Amino acid sequence: MDRLDLWFAIQPYVIALGIGGIIAYMFFIIFKVGRESGVGRLGMIILFIVLGAGMAGFVAKHVIMYLLGI
Repeated sequence: MDRLDLWFAIQPYVIALGIGGIIAYMFFIIFKVGRESGVGRLGMIILFIVLGAGMAGFVAKHVIMYLLGI
């Protein structure tokens, strides 16, 4: 097995780990912005819902593609 075959074998796992890490970091940034701006609990919930909706859509797209076999 040469290096290119190895890369193609591990590529989906590396990409999933990288995207997962970026999404986790973005949730940390949302939490930090909410904490530093002094919003209450409701404001923090709204921040996570609104700003997290894009990330949830990205994850949902991949889940739907997996379920449909695309």
